[in-house]
Amino acid sequence: MVLRFSKRLISVLLFIAPGVLFAQKDKTPLRPFSSTSTVQDTCEVTCSLFGANIDNLISTENLSFDAPVDLISCQDNALNFEPGCLLNYNNQKWLLVKIKSGKDLVFTIENSAETDIDAAIWGPVAQNDINQACDVLGDFPKSCEYTETGKELTLTNVNAGEYYVMLVTNFDNVETTIELTQPEGGEVRYIYLCPSDIVLNSAINGSQNQFAVNSVRISSGLQDSTMFIAHSGNSISLLPGFSTSNNVVFEAKIQACLNNTESYIPAYSEIVCEDFSNHTSNVPHLYANNGTNELVGTVFAQSPPMYSIDQVHWSTMTKIGSDKGGNRYYYAYREPFEKASVVLLKSAEGCPVYGDTRSTYPFTYNGYEDSNIPTLDSVTQYYDLNTPFFISTDVQEPRPNHDVYALYLKHDLPEIGYRINGQNWRYNVDHTSIYEEYNQRYIDVTRINGFTAPKDFILDFTQDAGVTIDRYHVTRSSAGGHFAVTTTFTRIEDGKTWVHTFQGDINVNMKLGEYTSTDLFGNCFFLGTQDEGDTFYPLTSVKGEYTLDEAMLVRVRR
Repeated sequence: MVLRFSKRLISVLLFIAPGVLFAQKDKTPLRPFSSTSTVQDTCEVTCSLFGANIDNLISTENLSFDAPVDLISCQDNALNFEPGCLLNYNNQKWLLVKIKSGKDLVFTIENSAETDIDAAIWGPVAQNDINQACDVLGDFPKSCEYTETGKELTLTNVNAGEYYVMLVTNFDNVETTIELTQPEGGEVRYIYLCPSDIVLNSAINGSQNQFAVNSVRISSGLQDSTMFIAHSGNSISLLPGFSTSNNVVFEAKIQACLNNTESYIPAYSEIVCEDFSNHTSNVPHLYANNGTNELVGTVFAQSPPMYSIDQVHWSTMTKIGSDKGGNRYYYAYREPFEKASVVLLKSAEGCPVYGDTRSTYPFTYNGYEDSNIPTLDSVTQYYDLNTPFFISTDVQEPRPNHDVYALYLKHDLPEIGYRINGQNWRYNVDHTSIYEEYNQRYIDVTRINGFTAPKDFILDFTQDAGVTIDRYHVTRSSAGGHFAVTTTFTRIEDGKTWVHTFQGDINVNMKLGEYTSTDLFGNCFFLGTQDEGDTFYPLTSVKGEYTLDEAMLVRVRR
């Protein structure tokens, strides 16, 4: 679900003078500790908190969170843990701070109850490798605040890309909302581990990503100019007290709590984190095959990407081809379907994770049946269009008409018109370099813009206003997944047949049985003259070492 309705960071002045240090020994909390509890991001896992949970680290410009209460500090910090001025560090909240810009930064901590909140910050983390984040905790903090009224932390001479480890504690042990906003003097990102649940009941300011494993509950107002994004695995509840104001954008999604923005690959690594989100230039195509009861996917990448079907175990995709237009490769996976699942993709450990919900299970409909074709006047004077075909279409259920989002032909076809089942001629055609919206690249084609038609239909072309005509019988069938359609174009005059399958890619050569793909479209195949009938062909890599589908149905009708 997506809903749209149209600062302050932890600043702690690390000030350690002996007088201040000892003056705070006798501080006592406003509220005594009555019980203990544990949460996902306490000191019990401090040393492995970040590096071991890279997929579940969330980055945000600002962060509001309920301060922990009744959390007695555990003893599982680094053996040489140096807390600096923090003589007491119960009720811990650990974060990473990534420097985006600036040299000297002043962070200011605010909390809704205006109570005693303490904090410290360590770093920078060696080689910007968060797996080494624990090592900095053995050094004296760069900045530390333990006074009853202090609010500020400072960092000096920082560099963009550096990571620092921040600890915020709720000394007074009272319920309050802590607010982290952007520091004076620069820009940072606050990075936290997904908690099980998030409860927000104080006013929210600034752009925030609030992601939780289980639930997000909001009973507070979103202030002006707020960009608030909430993700939760199970529920997002807007409770009494929730409100929005001017210039607020609020987005809520039920989806896994996953890192989808930050690369945690250190600079010395040769791995490049790539963007596998929907409709990007890497062209992730995640679909299903009901014939083999599988989830199937393809994607472009520079190095073998990783995928997860169950959101726990990761595997590496297999290279099946190369991009004719660049220095990257085409990768695929096939996995048995067991239950509806969001497939996850990432370049490597430490890279952002991208989820896809388009085909979480195989569809039941294949469209193998013939559609009723109207009786048309015979073509008296043929001409030969002589072009491969690329068609962007989807067939998921039986209905009178199905969308064709775009139909591509070869480039040099002036004055071309087309018609569906003998209807009026149409000329909504582009003849220049086209921006291919699904693959995000420019190609030189003749593009026929979108239309609807029965699953099977007669498609006529003309370049002289109907004096001469080229006629095709078009059939469509599906493998049972999102955009997993095989379309067959059979020329009525002589039975010449072209097959386009959306399971391949426009820029990768493949094979359909014994037939190799055309030069213009990598997932279009010229089968020569064919007799009427149904034939199943395997769709494979060019050398045949990888099979994407054992049985693609080609339905030839004349």
